[in-house]
Amino acid sequence: MPGITSMVYRACYVMLLTAVVRCADLVALPTADCTDGSVVTIEVTSGDVTIDGKLSFSTRMYSVNGIKGVPSSIIKMHPGTTCTLRLQNKLTGDTCAIAHANSYHCIDSTVLHTHGLHVSPDDDLIDSRTNAGESRDYVYHIPAAHMMGTHWYHAHHHGSTAVQVASGMAGILLVEPHSSVVLPADLKALYEDAEAPPPMLFHHLHLGGTTGGGGLQWEDFETLLGRYPSNNVPLNPSWIDNRQQNFYTVNGMYNPNINIKANVATILRMVHAGGSNHIALVLSGTYCTMQLIARDGVFHRLPYLTITSIAMIPGTRADVAILCNSNAVGQTITVSTDPNVGIQPSSPNGFRQPNFFTITVQAQGNTASRGFPTSEAPFPDYLKNLLTETAQRGGETGVTSVTPGGPGFAVNNVPFPGFHANQYVEEFCLNRVYEFDIGNAGGRGGVTIDTTSTSGLADRGTHPYHHHINHMQVQNGRDPSGHVVRDGEWRDVVPVWGVTVRMWPVRYTGLVVLHCHFVQHEDQGMMGLYLVRDCGIPSTVDQVTAPPTPSPTPAPTPLPTPQPTPAPTPQPPTPPPTPPPTPQPTPAPTPQPPTPPPTSPPTPPPTPPPTPPPTPTPTPQPPTPPPTAPPTPQPPQPTPPPTPPPTPLPPPTP
Repeated sequence: MPGITSMVYRACYVMLLTAVVRCADLVALPTADCTDGSVVTIEVTSGDVTIDGKLSFSTRMYSVNGIKGVPSSIIKMHPGTTCTLRLQNKLTGDTCAIAHANSYHCIDSTVLHTHGLHVSPDDDLIDSRTNAGESRDYVYHIPAAHMMGTHWYHAHHHGSTAVQVASGMAGILLVEPHSSVVLPADLKALYEDAEAPPPMLFHHLHLGGTTGGGGLQWEDFETLLGRYPSNNVPLNPSWIDNRQQNFYTVNGMYNPNINIKANVATILRMVHAGGSNHIALVLSGTYCTMQLIARDGVFHRLPYLTITSIAMIPGTRADVAILCNSNAVGQTITVSTDPNVGIQPSSPNGFRQPNFFTITVQAQGNTASRGFPTSEAPFPDYLKNLLTETAQRGGETGVTSVTPGGPGFAVNNVPFPGFHANQYVEEFCLNRVYEFDIGNAGGRGGVTIDTTSTSGLADRGTHPYHHHINHMQVQNGRDPSGHVVRDGEWRDVVPVWGVTVRMWPVRYTGLVVLHCHFVQHEDQGMMGLYLVRDCGIPSTVDQVTAPPTPSPTPAPTPLPTPQPTPAPTPQPPTPPPTPPPTPQPTPAPTPQPPTPPPTSPPTPPPTPPPTPPPTPTPTPQPPTPPPTAPPTPQPPQPTPPPTPPPTPLPPPTP
């Protein structure tokens, strides 16, 4: 195929069910820093991927600032700044004309989602669509109070999410700590350790054959591609052994090795970017101990939980500290997945991979010993402890349980009605604390999950529930071990087995997307919307960091002819997309969201509220103390304005 670049990922491609040997060291992914005034360009393109010369396939992928890869580059964001991600769809497929469908459609249309960010729905723009040949700016106003954390970004167009996530259109997103945040010394040492393994993204490659069984059996990648009327990026898979068809990679490598030192606690930052399986990672031997430090991008409170497996449902992130003793020096520790531990014992969604990655424990040398952290990270205002708050049971229309599931692909038995149907799973008031259930424990016999044995639930599987914008705090996870769901922790993905959560919608009104994170289910209608509206309840969080007048939904800033030089397919390693300064002067309308005050320092800017009457002349009466009007001058609008479609990009002149 013209314009395709081949990428070879060197790894220890030990086939499943074979002996474990020392593998190639894990390679760090490229990093793009997104700060005030800068633009990170994300091109949607296609290319060939080769893993250790033993498996190859063609796929859609991202190219970040000119660097193509599966997975994509790490993007770093900073609290109190405005980050612009410029999505340029360089695919050449047909323009999508379907308004809404709960089916596989529009394979080359895409949406960018930043999974885990606490930003406005007007920044999230999930109701947008960028067709082949079009461009769109996503402008994120990161609150100054945003907690540092491990997140990810991925394709999210309803109808092509599964095929694009399976393609590898995903990358790690790291929110750095705000300059005013002081981490305790022991946490700081963990997260700033230059010798720690790089952040890891787990990508599921299901190129053929079947996985799972029962009602939750998954279609392989090639079958999924065949569900679309047309596909101009054929998979063309090639492998030596059929057992190479269905496995996970780590940063694009099969079974890589990471190095850690004995007696030195080391942080592993992991993202589960798969969309069809639960995984539970277990370590061989008894040399090492693990503690769970953060999950879904939010630190845990003390005491940190000692765990025997790392349970990750699709979309979940986990920051785990690992500490190995001196007896482990020279040992190769195997990290594998065990479907009989953790999430769903004997489930069709429990994935088995004997060789996920390996850990080589090195001598401590001159490195000072470091134990597990015993300090707690500072928590921002929007993540206060809700378990001690008075909460309203159910939302404003009385819904007390939200259940993605059957019959069919639906949420609370209603298939996704579309973004502009004015139909919501539930409505919530800004600044009110709510309590509701994810799934119905009674419908599953009211059982409590035993994650320490192979008994557990007898169900055929469990859906992963995810919603955007605001995290939820677990009140009752029905998991005594805390390995899968821990009471009191903050999550944005939880299993649908009757977990009781509390949610506090703050800062932002508008449409909030919820869906099953088995993304094949989402594409077929297991998705819905919450409506968050302003009911006049006073805010107790810092409103200064909210994007000013979030009404500019015309975020689909169409890029006028992406650089007049792309005739020779600007995909090669020469970094043409890297020069963001050129595109900035071109858009005369001055990219709407970047203009607002948030571009200045974190907290001070929006102090001058626009509400004070225009009588600033009389000095005796300062215009600052209006009647506690929250700086979100957004009137209660039950139906947020629809996002206009992007203007098609004129075809590049050859």
